[in-house]
Amino acid sequence: MSGDDDPRPSDVEWLDTSPTSPTSPTSPTSPTAWRWRRWLTLLFAAVVLVAGMGVVNHQRGTTSAAPVSSPATTASVPDTGGSSPANPDGRLWPAAASGCGGQAYLPLVSSARRLAERTGLQVRLGPQLNTVDVDHARVSPQPGLRLAAGEFVSQMVPEGPGIVVLITTCDQGAPSRVVAVDAAGQARQVAAGHFDGLLAGGRRPWAFQFPADNNAAERLDPLDGSALLTLPADFGVVGAYQGLIIGYQAPTAGSEPNTSGPLVILDPVAGRVLATVGPSSAVATVSAGLILWTNGACRAGRRCVVHRYDLATGASSSRDYHLGLSTGAILGYGLISPDQRLLAFQLHRPAPDPRFDQGHPGTPTDIAVLHLDTGQLDTVPGIELWAKASPGLVFSPDSRWLVIGLDEGTRTSLLLWHPGLSHPASVVEVPGLTLDTTPITARLTS
Repeated sequence: MSGDDDPRPSDVEWLDTSPTSPTSPTSPTSPTAWRWRRWLTLLFAAVVLVAGMGVVNHQRGTTSAAPVSSPATTASVPDTGGSSPANPDGRLWPAAASGCGGQAYLPLVSSARRLAERTGLQVRLGPQLNTVDVDHARVSPQPGLRLAAGEFVSQMVPEGPGIVVLITTCDQGAPSRVVAVDAAGQARQVAAGHFDGLLAGGRRPWAFQFPADNNAAERLDPLDGSALLTLPADFGVVGAYQGLIIGYQAPTAGSEPNTSGPLVILDPVAGRVLATVGPSSAVATVSAGLILWTNGACRAGRRCVVHRYDLATGASSSRDYHLGLSTGAILGYGLISPDQRLLAFQLHRPAPDPRFDQGHPGTPTDIAVLHLDTGQLDTVPGIELWAKASPGLVFSPDSRWLVIGLDEGTRTSLLLWHPGLSHPASVVEVPGLTLDTTPITARLTS
């Protein structure tokens, strides 16, 4: 994404990210006034987190036992705390080949330990759609789903006890298909066409399509055989709840370039706005029945006011957080836990890792978790990610665990963590070429 393409407020420091390239195979190429709609939709196409530029004063807990690396060949390096000389050997960030001729910049995992607790979790993850029995570290292919040569699962979202998956290929112009997989593993195709992503959070998932013409309206496929819903031409989707869509209206005439209009709630059937939630500067996260938004960046040395809108009740509130940030941070584009107490997002470090040349002006990222009830800010210890990496993240249904899928090119590392744990728990490595962000869902089986 170039600076000219960035739909976000120009007065906020942003990391140039490509959040879910397999999920969003089409990208705008013509410089039109409506390009902000497409990029906003791309940012929220998957249940994954993508956050803006921000850093925290890191406080890492000490551990009593010696760390062990993640299984097999995870890029495991000692945590130097940034004290070593500035990359004297000119080493590049570790990387490996990945799917579609791409390259994966490997996660640096320095303190993972074997999972020592029972979780009752079953995790499904792409791009080959494997099922992981977490407690037994057992990996099995999804029964009943056949992928043709060159196909991969680019996105998956929950639907009751089952899932809905978007299946695409490396050919960005080729048709895609949507398949529903029930709890028993039975798969059935529910739609086919040129879909750009899945939208979860409603009564059931939608598939969305970008128009061939950037000035035209986006469309939602209800995936139940009914007619496509055409959204207003001035609307960019962010999230969903029940039968409603949350998104940004177009900027008003005379607005600054690369900005959006206000954050609103839309009835897609009636095609009308029901409520305005936030202003044009709002940076929002929508999940777990909540909208959280801030007025742009949370500035260093100042309070961070987070606004909350409960989609079930219509109640709204605001709260000040003092996060100890050393530069501005964006708390949007995150993931809210099912119990509405935690917000997970990516947080950038204050400085580059002195051991590696990233080939990018950004800084490495941590996975951060904000406790919305207390204001405590944690970072998952022992995981350092390349500046533009986008881990697959999902909370367990009971909100106890944050499930983490790390892209390692020819395999995906699956880890778990919860607040208070001094290290991430290593579950298993799932073989198979990866494709940037790992599509991931989790459910409790016991």
